[in-house]
Amino acid sequence: MKNIPLVLMITALTVTGCGGPYVARTTSDEDSDLPVFGTSKPTNAIADNNNELMYGLLVGEVALQRGQLDSALQVYAKAARESKDPDVIERAARIADVALDAELGVEMARLWVARSPQNLEAHQFLANGLMRSGKSDAAAQEFELILVALNDAKQSYIRVASQLAREKNQDAALDVMGKIAHKHADDPYALLAYAQLAARYNQMPLASDQVDAALKLKSNWPDALVLRAHILQMQNKVDEALGIYNNALSGPLAENPNVRMAYARLLLDIKRFDEAYVQYTKLAEREPGNGDVLYATALLALQTNHYDQAEKLLLQLLKLHERTFEASYYLGQIAEKNNFAEEAMDWYDQVSSGEFYLNARLRTSALMAKQGLVEEALTKLHAIKTSTPQESMQLYLMEGDIYLEAGNHQKAYDIYEKALAEMPDSTNLLYAHAIAAEKLNRVDIAERDLRSVLKLDPNNVQALNALGYTLADRTNRYSEALGLIQRAMTLDPKDAAIIDSMGWVQFRLGNHNEAINYLRQALELTQDSEVAAHLGEVLLAAGKKDEAINVLSSALKTWPDNKSIIAVMRRFGL
Repeated sequence: MKNIPLVLMITALTVTGCGGPYVARTTSDEDSDLPVFGTSKPTNAIADNNNELMYGLLVGEVALQRGQLDSALQVYAKAARESKDPDVIERAARIADVALDAELGVEMARLWVARSPQNLEAHQFLANGLMRSGKSDAAAQEFELILVALNDAKQSYIRVASQLAREKNQDAALDVMGKIAHKHADDPYALLAYAQLAARYNQMPLASDQVDAALKLKSNWPDALVLRAHILQMQNKVDEALGIYNNALSGPLAENPNVRMAYARLLLDIKRFDEAYVQYTKLAEREPGNGDVLYATALLALQTNHYDQAEKLLLQLLKLHERTFEASYYLGQIAEKNNFAEEAMDWYDQVSSGEFYLNARLRTSALMAKQGLVEEALTKLHAIKTSTPQESMQLYLMEGDIYLEAGNHQKAYDIYEKALAEMPDSTNLLYAHAIAAEKLNRVDIAERDLRSVLKLDPNNVQALNALGYTLADRTNRYSEALGLIQRAMTLDPKDAAIIDSMGWVQFRLGNHNEAINYLRQALELTQDSEVAAHLGEVLLAAGKKDEAINVLSSALKTWPDNKSIIAVMRRFGL
């Protein structure tokens, strides 16, 4: 057997039983969920009367420390047989369980049961060994003893199923659970536990049959209905799964939070975010003190552009003192979107650790740069300490972006060049380097970098779009550009930047009406100065001067110093 690292061995031998949720670690563990009807006091036979055996156990411990599991097991099994010491027997049983040695596992567990017949943990270890030995009937009997002792119809079957789910031999685990469920065919909890185990092992027809049988015994049972819907979802029968939730929530389970939560998660899985937001909002109204629900609802509010509601939910989270760093970060995002730069930076400064710490610092630097405080922004950026290549890459990207925004394209290019020397296969850095190269009129390098991105990631939508737009705007390779943009649009048909690119390449191909339609659509999706400049130019080229003047004048009010808009107006004498 392959040696097991010491840290794994120690963990495996000190966790509760086999890691089950209801197993006592020792016969005297006060936190055990399992009742223990008898305890055995350790004898001093080994220490006092058998120095040879004690020496053997020390050898076994050394073997454990070295990860020599089989050797340790042999020593402990021998000591357990000879000493009958309950502590040695228990340890031998645990080692056998970790080693997946079914034969010795059964022997050691039988010794344990013999010394402590009322200890349910010992019976669990015996059941595990019997199951691994292919003796499913005997294993089921041992689990039956546990079920009777637990005497909890709602939980005992689920706990046994959870233990069985840890077994590597799925067929054996299902066989044992099947025997238990067959014996208790009139108990819906037994059937539901069997269904859950079958679903875990992706045995969906079996899981479906068992959960249906449970629902016949206990109709409108929330746990069973949620599992039934999950099984349908896993079988790609999403409409039927949605139907289960709609029927339940429009009927007797309308106020059941677990069913509504499961429904909301399904809607998230199938990316029906607006509908998921409605469900999460109802949950948040019902449970205003549930931080997890409030946070999920806030994120969905952001996803669906309900920014005012998201802000209220995030402030509510702060009052509860839950997810404070996450809430502060997203409040900063909302403030930034509303062009409240100072407020945004205040929120970002409150993110002092956690998942969003680095992003908060990066956004603060970006906002400072936009206010013209380039040196201050760079100083703040350089003060950030990174611990991973990914974090270093983010700093390089932000530093280059600050220089780009400041109009120092060469400096940005140099920053990305340096970063690529460290991380040559970073698609993000290659993309940024291409953008800087294009700004410096190095179209050849821009094309090379973007093609490198596509070699690493053929479906990179940004790279497809950027390369297509660059070829359309800076070369006469319009057909090639069209093909790239079409690929990008197939992957992301609602992206405004891609729609803008499609409008621009259609313009270059001389298809003015198609170009105008695409550019109007893009401008509706995003109020962007470059899109407005494109639309104005194409309208002028198509002879639609009045509409062009309206578009460009309106854009100039929003972006009075935009060079692209001003250049179009001057070029056409406006």
